[in-house]
Amino acid sequence: MNFTASASGGTSPYSFSWDFGDGGSSSAQNPSHTYTNAGTYNVTLTVTDAQSGQALNSLTITAVVSISTYQLAVSATTGSPAPGAGGTTDPSPGNYSYSVGNSVQVKAIPNENYRFSKWTGDVSGSEAYNEDVTITMDKNKSISAYFFTKCGDVTGDLSITPADAQAAFDIFLGIISNPTDSEKENADVNCSGTKTEPDITPGDAQAIFEKFLGINDLPCDCSCNSRSGSVLSPIRSTPMRQAPGVNLIINDIRVDQGGEVVVPIIVDNPFNIKAFGFDLLFPSEALEFVGVERSELLDDFYQK
Repeated sequence: MNFTASASGGTSPYSFSWDFGDGGSSSAQNPSHTYTNAGTYNVTLTVTDAQSGQALNSLTITAVVSISTYQLAVSATTGSPAPGAGGTTDPSPGNYSYSVGNSVQVKAIPNENYRFSKWTGDVSGSEAYNEDVTITMDKNKSISAYFFTKCGDVTGDLSITPADAQAAFDIFLGIISNPTDSEKENADVNCSGTKTEPDITPGDAQAIFEKFLGINDLPCDCSCNSRSGSVLSPIRSTPMRQAPGVNLIINDIRVDQGGEVVVPIIVDNPFNIKAFGFDLLFPSEALEFVGVERSELLDDFYQK
């Protein structure tokens, strides 16, 4: 910013003293000054003549700082537990300068046996769970890609084992009292919860164990943005009329990989029951009723 001063009266020559209001000063008659921060400043000029007479004048100015580039900091973070780095980004993690107003494409790239979970930082909520994001450079920004081990790998050892099923069950029981985000997301294999609030149930532990045994694939990919099977409305529990000495449990209704509704029914003393029935309620706009098929009783689970 350029400043100009003139003086008359008194006895020349004159000396000039500028105070630019931001800590800067000058003794030139017509100085220039650069403000590093935008804002309002009080500029004061003091003129002294040869007889030490002084005159003072001031004005208020508003400085607008012209910025041509902004900084983008990109990083990659791996959620615990995990044995190593879960992934990288394109462009690679680091600090970058971009012109004001530029739209920058950034991609999260998970390593083998890992998956992308989310972006944190200056990412819009609608893009936080997309591997590819667009960042508009309207200020200095920082973003981080989070990577977790694969869905179902609760213990973070890059494989699915019975220990993962046990860990999911321990989270449900509260034995693991403060699970990490990675542990919670990887345990909610039925996606009964949401991305931000996973809901771990005994059914998740069972599904992980069935994956280990090779009986079924996992019901979802732990993204909890979509399901691999049909979408069911929440099961509504109603009081059941119990026969004397009979304990009947219906729990963890789910959809298997073939699209069939699986209703596990546990009876701890089946010899006291001759018959039972139940109602299956579902939204007609989501499902079409086909029929009910009875499976064989599992004698191995009788508690005699």
